[in-house]
Amino acid sequence: MKCITGLFLLNFLVFSLTGSATAGMVILTEDLPPFNHIENGKLTGATTQVVQEIIRRLGIDDHVIVEQVPNQ
Repeated sequence: MKCITGLFLLNFLVFSLTGSATAGMVILTEDLPPFNHIENGKLTGATTQVVQEIIRRLGIDDHVIVEQVPNQ
């Protein structure tokens, strides 16, 4: 299931943001170590790092923010 979610996210990023240089997007993730978690005040984890690298390689890192969903 996580693989399918990851593939959906990759397709969404590639097809929705490559055509618009002014688009803004916030990607929300959950607290699910070791995939996504806060360490020393910074969002990190295996999946977070992959998504951030994809964003960087697409050249849209100025237009996308990756944040963790606040705990309720």
